[in-house]
Parts: sequence; C-alpha cells; structure tokens
Amino acid sequence: MLSYRQSAFIRRQPAEVARFCSDLQNELLWNPDAISVEKLTAGPIGVGTRYRAQWRKTKPTVVDVVEFEPGRRWVTESRAMGMEIQSIGKVEAAPDGTRFTAHLSVKGKGLGRLAAPFAMRMMRREDVRNMCLIREELEGTRVAMAPPEKGRPAWQDLPPKAKAFRIAHVLAGIVNLTALGYVWLSAVRRRRDSALVASVSVLAAEGLALVVGHGNCPFGSFQRSLGDPVPMFELFLPPRAAKAAIPVLTVVVLAAFLAVLMRPPRQPNPSSPSAA
Repeated sequence: MLSYRQSAFIRRQPAEVARFCSDLQNELLWNPDAISVEKLTAGPIGVGTRYRAQWRKTKPTVVDVVEFEPGRRWVTESRAMGMEIQSIGKVEAAPDGTRFTAHLSVKGKGLGRLAAPFAMRMMRREDVRNMCLIREELEGTRVAMAPPEKGRPAWQDLPPKAKAFRIAHVLAGIVNLTALGYVWLSAVRRRRDSALVASVSVLAAEGLALVVGHGNCPFGSFQRSLGDPVPMFELFLPPRAAKAAIPVLTVVVLAAFLAVLMRPPRQPNPSSPSAA
C-alpha cells in the first residue's frame, strides 16, 4: 500500500473546517478537476453516507464514509482504475486557526498495481495544490459552503426575525438592481437628473458595504445569527452562479459608471432655430 500525508494551517475555527472539508459536495466549490458530486444518501453526514463522484481523467465512482467523528476526523473509501483508495481527513485546533491534515492511501489490485505508483505521484502533486485551494476558499472573501447538515431551512421553519430580514434583504436587492438599470438607461439616453444621482448614491453605498464586508455582504453573520444560513443570491441561483454574482455585478456597475462618464448630455446646437 502506498500513502502520503498533506497538511495546511487554515485561519478558521475547527468546526467550520471540518464541516466544509468532510462534505465531498464542497469539492465542486474549490477543485477545478471535480466534474460532479452527488450525495446518494439522506440525512446528515456520518458512517454510511455515500456519494457518486467524478473527476477529470476518471470514471464516475462511489465514495463511502466508513468512519466519522463529528468536527474532528472522517474516513472515506472508493475504487478507481483498479485501485482501492482510502482518504482520511483530520482537523486539530491550533493558535489562531486549525491544522487540517489529509492522509491518502492507495492499494492496487491486478493491473492497478502497475498504475498505483504513477497515480500516487499525480495525486500527491495535485494535493499540494488542493490544500492551497481549500485554504483560499475558507480564508478568502468568497467563502461558500454547502448547506449545514440539517439542510436548507424551509420558509415556514425560519424564525420571524429571519423572515423579516430576508424580505428586507431581497427588497434591497431589487432597489439596487433598479438603480443599476436606471444608470444604464441614463448612459444610453445621455440623461442627467436627480434620479440618476440617487441611483449612483445607492450603488455607491452598496459598494462601500461590500468593502466593509471584504467582498461579501456585511450582514451575512447577522443573518446567520437570526437562523437563516442561506445567502440571498442562493435563493435564486445555483451555488456556483451565486458565488460569482457579486464579482459580475461589480463589473457591470463599474461599466455603467464609465458609460455615464463617456456619454455626457448632448449640447444644444447654437445654429438651430430652437437655440435662437
């Protein structure tokens, strides 16, 4: 059996790192080689949880959770290309963060014994990159996790304050989109009026809020404290698209501001009869 170990220090709480890394579905958020991951069993993650997953250069395979210590350690097993693959994840508290360690073992059978050493070298090289990607995903400003193990709460299960905040949040989003549309309309029509000033002010305030939130909605932690863990964009978009929504909208807003600057109001023609 061939094996190796990789580890990384992550500036997040151990429980957060464990929840993110123990759910194989989250590979779709950070691993560019992950094509699909589907959870085949219901309920929270634990011993007996099963996934169907596919990565580049591999066929779809079944991944089973065979050991699970919540918030601390988990073990998965799978078979691919004539090899048995065991993956162990472990988190440990460290000063100012968490030490995450991944241990991978590969056992080849039949012709898989010939492929195992080459596969091991390839996976070890990729896991050096993967540790960096996981750390960037968890520490970065665009952290996105799969829903908590209890699942996305239904509307009727939200506390009253969470419902009120969600409604207010969605209405604020509608106001922002309306303001963005008006800025583009003003650029196209070379219009300058008080509504344009108000729209620019609304979008500028939203931009300042994103700066305060380091690229995320600054009310995200407050929203979660009310019992609503679902980001607003994920109410309407798949997780990957929701994750890209803020960067895309930022570019669209900046382009609108530039269009307004590049298309000033037309000056009246002094020689026209109306100007006389």
